[in-house]
Amino acid sequence: MYFFSHTLYVISLDGKITAIDAHANGRQLWTADTGSPLIDSSLSKIEISRDSRSVRLIPSLIGGLYEKYDEDGHIEPLPFDADALLDASFKLHDEVVITGGKHIDTLGLDLHTGQILYSFSKDDPKQQNTLDNNRTTTTSDSIDSKPTLIVKRTTQTVRARSVRNGYEKWNFR
Repeated sequence: MYFFSHTLYVISLDGKITAIDAHANGRQLWTADTGSPLIDSSLSKIEISRDSRSVRLIPSLIGGLYEKYDEDGHIEPLPFDADALLDASFKLHDEVVITGGKHIDTLGLDLHTGQILYSFSKDDPKQQNTLDNNRTTTTSDSIDSKPTLIVKRTTQTVRARSVRNGYEKWNFR
């Protein structure tokens, strides 16, 4: 039997949740994968051209965006931040359109094992029950009696796409 009041739940940048027993010298109880890393970006790898100058976009830890000119290292803040991009779609310059959005997932994890019991998002027509996808869950089913850790995961994604063909040039989330 686990004593959940002594359990520490940690999520790492790779998107995995780990349950640790704080009274047993940090012994790992279980690990579950939420499906994707918390941070993912191709932004720092991309060079764009602005006014015939080579520019790199740099995100800051607090949501600001900056452009760095490669030739002289000059850095300028952009007139918007990452949050503004989540609800907008606009042309950055002649070659790039930027779009953004949020996606929210909810996971139910078994506190004893870390097994994902269900997952759903606001756009899913029905939940995904990983124990048995072919049945409808009712309040009398055994899944309802399991102690459950509920995880809400909000993914905020910004993408830059080519104006000419729609191909993704960079992203960050």
